[in-house]
Amino acid sequence: MPVACSATALTGSSGAVYFTPAATKACLLAADFSDGDNDIDVGTDKDFRVGDIVTFGLKDGATIDSGLTVGTKYRIKTIADGKVEIVTSADGLDVTIAGDGADNGGHVEMQNDPSGICEVREWSCDFSASQLDVSTLPCGVGATAGAAKYLQPKKTQAGPPEITGTMTLYITNDETSLSQRLMESVIYTNQDGAAVKLYLNAVSDGATEPAPDDAASAFIAGEVVFTDFSTTVNSDDATTAEVSFSMWKVTNWIGLAIS
Repeated sequence: MPVACSATALTGSSGAVYFTPAATKACLLAADFSDGDNDIDVGTDKDFRVGDIVTFGLKDGATIDSGLTVGTKYRIKTIADGKVEIVTSADGLDVTIAGDGADNGGHVEMQNDPSGICEVREWSCDFSASQLDVSTLPCGVGATAGAAKYLQPKKTQAGPPEITGTMTLYITNDETSLSQRLMESVIYTNQDGAAVKLYLNAVSDGATEPAPDDAASAFIAGEVVFTDFSTTVNSDDATTAEVSFSMWKVTNWIGLAIS
């Protein structure tokens, strides 16, 4: 795909927000994959929902059930008592759980895929690094007796940053929308899996259905904790809500992939 060679300033129409809901990450052991009733025990403290698209990854030597493939997209078909049944996302075919995975001291991660939110009016992100004082004593005598003639400036270096932000959403009457799920995420104790991808410039990959081409797009991404919610309702304006977040793990910063 060609690259842009002009320096045209971006506008809000180039941006987008992709979101992974809170409580949609499960760390699973081999025993959680049942070969009897073809379901996966994710626990009752999660917020997976019917229709969610999920993928699986391996951690620390675990092997996955032979009925599943790492990186393949699956769709949740049913949920009951903390157990989910999945089908293939591409064609909706049933998945057969063989029950033959192994922990090997690790686990399998099941997590929702990020999806675009259509109701975001605007987003903001603030990066503020702390300053560590690394000033040292003089390593030689001053130019005058007893002390240096001039004050020694303090020397600092960047320390751990605080990354915070907000998203302003239009509230609609669609109870299944991602924006409503985002607002609900604030109240969960377990927010494992919550993540955002904040696009300054979302470039299409040209596929069907189209998705952002992250290699060509400029965006900020990472795992977050949702911290605040506020809204005001009046008869003159569209109803909006502001959701605040704190990013504790950065996975992409503008054009840099962070491991």
